[in-house]
Amino acid sequence: MKGFIREYGLHLIAVILFIGGAIAIYFINNSIKDRELERRMLRLESVLQEAKLELQAGIENFAMLVSGFREYIENSEELPSTEELQRFINHQLEAVGRNDLIAVSFVDTNYIFRSSFTRTNIDPGRLVSTSLPAIRDTLQIQRLEKMMSSDDLRLLDPFNLLEGWAGLPLNFRIKQKGKVIGFMAPIIDVNTILNRIYSKKLNQEFAFRFRTSNGNDFDRCQVYALGEAYNQKSDPEYYTTFDIDPSEFISSSLKIYGIELTLGVAYKTPYQRNNLLTLLMYGAHILLSIFILIILRQTIRYNKLNKQLKKNNEIINEQKVQLEELNATKDKFFALVAHDMKAPIHSILGLVQLIKKERVFSNDSGQLVKYLDQTSKNTLQLLENLLEWAKLQTGKLIVKYELIDLAKTIKETIAVLQPLAEQKNIQINFKSDEEIFIKADNDILAAVIRNLVSNAIKFTPNNGTILIHTKNNIDQVIVAVNDNGMGMSEEEKTFIFKLGSKFSKTGTEGETGTGLGLLLCKEFVEAHQGSIWVESELGRGSTFYFSIPKSQSIY
Repeated sequence: MKGFIREYGLHLIAVILFIGGAIAIYFINNSIKDRELERRMLRLESVLQEAKLELQAGIENFAMLVSGFREYIENSEELPSTEELQRFINHQLEAVGRNDLIAVSFVDTNYIFRSSFTRTNIDPGRLVSTSLPAIRDTLQIQRLEKMMSSDDLRLLDPFNLLEGWAGLPLNFRIKQKGKVIGFMAPIIDVNTILNRIYSKKLNQEFAFRFRTSNGNDFDRCQVYALGEAYNQKSDPEYYTTFDIDPSEFISSSLKIYGIELTLGVAYKTPYQRNNLLTLLMYGAHILLSIFILIILRQTIRYNKLNKQLKKNNEIINEQKVQLEELNATKDKFFALVAHDMKAPIHSILGLVQLIKKERVFSNDSGQLVKYLDQTSKNTLQLLENLLEWAKLQTGKLIVKYELIDLAKTIKETIAVLQPLAEQKNIQINFKSDEEIFIKADNDILAAVIRNLVSNAIKFTPNNGTILIHTKNNIDQVIVAVNDNGMGMSEEEKTFIFKLGSKFSKTGTEGETGTGLGLLLCKEFVEAHQGSIWVESELGRGSTFYFSIPKSQSIY
């Protein structure tokens, strides 16, 4: 009966591991999808703000041109002739090296066109003597009346010009001898404004939607749903060209010079899950499960063979030595897992206890859920870090250098361990004299900081304080973790970084450990060509230091 349980119990464990691994891959895959969607949304919001700033800057540049034009008119004793106004506009544009399409009209207080010109033609649309109400709706006339009661520049919605392009008018009133005689309507090609956005090459990945205050779409070539478009060209980047669900757009409004324009942005290509990665993950899991099953079956056979070999004392002794070595390796590995997993699991259990004892108020629940979520994610990350440590022992670890914000990494580590510190009412403070960016493996660096801070919490009494600070030396960056806890004797300091020293010490609340955490820190730091050391005095706390060479750093 015992043999039956021993043999088939291991198979049951293999089945449980297979199902559990498949479930874990499912959740990991969904987590990857959620992070990617979040990253895409952040990128989308960033592009929207960038495009909005470019749109505003384009209009402001146009406003500067119009302001100079208005000043020229106001400084003239009489209203300049159409030819003089045309020369002034051309001179302004040539002075700044611009070749914009622009049209200008002067309309009197009876809303009759008195002059009209572009950069090359006088009255190209034959508007002179035309009544403005004949070509503009009542709402636009009301806006013009309001505009002539103020000295402010006023924008109107873009519209299609007879000259064959879409224009954006920026109007201002004209006074002669203290009396309003009409208004001037400079109109710039919308293409000039919008091309600031497209020059950023953002349209390679994103589509943009522009709307007037009355809800009409417009692009670089024409305004839609606003009567006849005299421009026969079409904008290849008009958003309806792409198969985009309208709900995919995010929008923002720009209120400027009395008008409100709406800017929307969306990805041209919808998010697609990486099915190849999913297949690789499941494939690797299946292969690993088969490998484990083979190992289990081999283990069963080995146990049977070992029982037979017990008849021979010499063979028994040889097998005993081998088993002791295997158990020592196994114990060291499991001890390392327990050491690095204990802190986040304690954090999770502490938060769960608060919830069970109904000590969570509605205002705190969101923060607790955030703690649980973050700690759970970091527990998964710890497993990955332990695999990296195993690679280090076999010489297969590749340190993946990347530019990281040292302060950000430290703060994220503090956030993971904060619930554990709160159980002992320990305050963790972080101080950095300056912003430091270094090239290092972020996962490895976080594991070092996490182990040092976890040890500081362990050996610091209730209501204690832990201080983390950084220092930027000439040839290296130094991180220090200081506590006001138990401290160490000179003898203890000689053991803490030695392999196989069997040194372990109980924390202030009876916490136990293996002593392997600091060994892990030493190996990780040395993988970065750095050093780790400690300054401590029994009963007066400890300060652990580690350094990263300046040759690996970028500031």
